[in-house]
Amino acid sequence: MEKALQLRRVVTASAVGAAWLALYATVIALRPGGEHGLLVFSDTVYLVPIALAVVLAAVAATHAARGLRLFWALVSLSVAIWLAAEMLWSIRELSTGSVPFPWWTDVLYLASYAVMPIAILVAFRPSLRLVGAATLLDALLLTGGLALLWWWAVLRPLPVTTELDALAAIAPPAVGLFALGILVSTRLLPARQGTVALKIFGAGLAVATVTDAIYAHSIVAGGYFSGDWLDLGWQAQAVLMALAAYIAARGLDRRSDWSRSRTPARAGAGALVAGVFSILAAVLVAARSSDRISAGLIAVAAALTVLVVLRVWVAAAPNRRASATDPETGAFRPEWFQQRLRHLAGGARAFGDPFAVALVELDGDRRAGVEVARRLVDQTGADGAVAKLSDARLAVLLPSAEAAEALARAELLRGRVAGHPVDARPVTVSVGVATWERTRGIEALLEAAENALETAHRLGGNQVWAARPGSDTAFDQLVALVGEVDAREGDDPDHSRTIASLSRDLAMALGLDGEAVGRTYFAGLLHDVGKVSVPEWVLRKPSGLTPDEWATVARHPLKGAALLARVDELRDAASVVANHHERWDGHGYPGGLSGRRIPVEARIIAVADSLVSMTAQRPYRPAMSVTGALTDIWRRSGRSYDPAVVSALFGFARDGRLPTPPAAVPSASALYEVPV
Repeated sequence: MEKALQLRRVVTASAVGAAWLALYATVIALRPGGEHGLLVFSDTVYLVPIALAVVLAAVAATHAARGLRLFWALVSLSVAIWLAAEMLWSIRELSTGSVPFPWWTDVLYLASYAVMPIAILVAFRPSLRLVGAATLLDALLLTGGLALLWWWAVLRPLPVTTELDALAAIAPPAVGLFALGILVSTRLLPARQGTVALKIFGAGLAVATVTDAIYAHSIVAGGYFSGDWLDLGWQAQAVLMALAAYIAARGLDRRSDWSRSRTPARAGAGALVAGVFSILAAVLVAARSSDRISAGLIAVAAALTVLVVLRVWVAAAPNRRASATDPETGAFRPEWFQQRLRHLAGGARAFGDPFAVALVELDGDRRAGVEVARRLVDQTGADGAVAKLSDARLAVLLPSAEAAEALARAELLRGRVAGHPVDARPVTVSVGVATWERTRGIEALLEAAENALETAHRLGGNQVWAARPGSDTAFDQLVALVGEVDAREGDDPDHSRTIASLSRDLAMALGLDGEAVGRTYFAGLLHDVGKVSVPEWVLRKPSGLTPDEWATVARHPLKGAALLARVDELRDAASVVANHHERWDGHGYPGGLSGRRIPVEARIIAVADSLVSMTAQRPYRPAMSVTGALTDIWRRSGRSYDPAVVSALFGFARDGRLPTPPAAVPSASALYEVPV
């Protein structure tokens, strides 16, 4: 609903801008009041969208996303200088009938343009440190080729001299071209992502540069006068910048990730070199035929020729990727891992780009290391994110992954490796995941991943654990509460962890995506956290519960969901916890949901919870055998449980994959790793 309202506001503002341009074009075409009336109109009404752009940009400087406020302040300054120039022009033209050229207005126009490159650099913050030589050469070649083409086609026909009038005519479009070059470079280099407002601003800058180039021709030829059709171009510039500022001021394009870098556009090296070389050759041939080869043109041609030669040399250099990989597995060597890790850390520091590291190590028999490495290389695709650190240990880099996504992706990798035996032997891996944090650095990141991996091994292996920066987070407090509940309700301190592990495996067997698998694990781990509000004597009561006692127990799913809803990373799992006691036939609680109205993650946890709970000793009943528990679950399939989940559980039973409690668990005070 909110997005629809925002879209309507953008559409409405765009329609108002289009209507203004249509009105302005109609006045120019019909010329009501003759030439004098058109002159008055162009010197007064013409200022309205420019003044509006100044005001809206100033508002955006205080209401836009924090990292864009300086940008909009600079835009407001630039447009305000432009407005001052136009007002000075109007006063002079209305009072004397003409404006000399060059005049003080031209100084202001140039000053207005000079602010734009600074604003673009502030907004996008392109980085040269995070790219290789090939990408940098591509950016230089493309911008240089476009600049040369622009100069030759648009500005060269002007008489280029050292006289003041020629310089005044060429300077504004030349500075505008420079600003556009920076804008193009932000698409070829690591730079902040653009928002809708920034893209509209870029369109306004492009319109202004083209219009100023045409104006330069008109003013030199002596054919420009106020009320010309050329004014429509500057009106379009003002409308576009006002629209962009309005969108930013209203927060209509604010995104939490706008300041992160985008993946630089990849230009085809061969096509790029051929295109730039063709432009260079065409310009030189045309200049030679017209006898207009200048020292400046020779210098530009020499610079572009050097860039073309360097780009061809880089493309022809030996394949560095081949030399950086292990020939047996295709995984990268440790040196590459360190280099790539530093590159990702640089992007994280500059733009806030998230990433994570997953350390993958074989459990038990480690002779299958080569095959596991090959599988992981195949799973990660062409981005080459796998590095071989030893025969049994691999590192997987997870670019652009927040904590939750990193856990899910690591879990998918673990499941795919564990799902395929090698030489008829079951293969499992343990995975330790750590997510980048600016305040910790690379060494702390690797240490955290190492600690998470060790914990995964201590807990029996074949699982993913993720490092956390401390043990006092809201999540850790909930894990500690679950531990208290498990201790109060029975003698198995790993009750909830066992349910979480089985739920995770069932979710993967049912083909759920990585995010749902992670959500299932978290909900399974914390499904009984709401029981912390239930008195211990009720939990351990050996006889039946009274109606009031049962009502107290039955409220624990909603209480647990309320606790999870307060933690950002667990909010999506809250509804799963709230519904894990619902039943397939609608006779569960607290909402009486039935069938597929129950979240699939909750249906999975219901089955896992039943199996683990029935095989555990309780004060009010003895533990059932696994066979007895499976028989009971089978009888209630289609009534209490989702038949598809029950079928997956029996598949695990046939394969001997039902869970056993871990051998050891770290103390709650030291617990800062979270498995998926």
